[in-house]
Amino acid sequence: MQRRFQQLAKFRQLRKRDLSLLAIAFFLLNLIRLGLWLMPFRVLCSLLKRISQFAQNPGMSRQATSGLSPTDPAQPLRHSRKVTKLVWAIQMAGRYSPGGAKCLAQALTTQVLMNWHHYRSELRIGVNKTSTGEFRAHAWIEYRGRVIVGNLKDLSQFTPLLAYRGSEL
Repeated sequence: MQRRFQQLAKFRQLRKRDLSLLAIAFFLLNLIRLGLWLMPFRVLCSLLKRISQFAQNPGMSRQATSGLSPTDPAQPLRHSRKVTKLVWAIQMAGRYSPGGAKCLAQALTTQVLMNWHHYRSELRIGVNKTSTGEFRAHAWIEYRGRVIVGNLKDLSQFTPLLAYRGSEL
């Protein structure tokens, strides 16, 4: 019981911006979890693509909304704080979601939030077969060549089957 009070105290200390981001991540993550359960993957991806595009303001360029192009690899990782906040919000939302959140739901949520903030990330879905013959699948997000969500020690053993760039979702 005391642990729950400590967690509640931590949430109360969050800035409004972080709390808002966390609430959005929690809602979106659980909406995507429900979508994965209720509809075919292609239908969900089509819906998420529309949601991603709806949240973006077509009248403003990426530079106008963020100060510099987040997709330019020559730029220093100035946006790493924002990306780190997005990843933090998704991980926290997954931790406090009923039953936890699997890698695919977290990766799809990350992809949508990255699109909303004009960061071009890549969703990867890979498979492998263990030495005992067990089939495994895993989803992760890469941003500027680095895995930011879904990193595993044995990630290199997964053979990527699908890759969705931010706008392709």
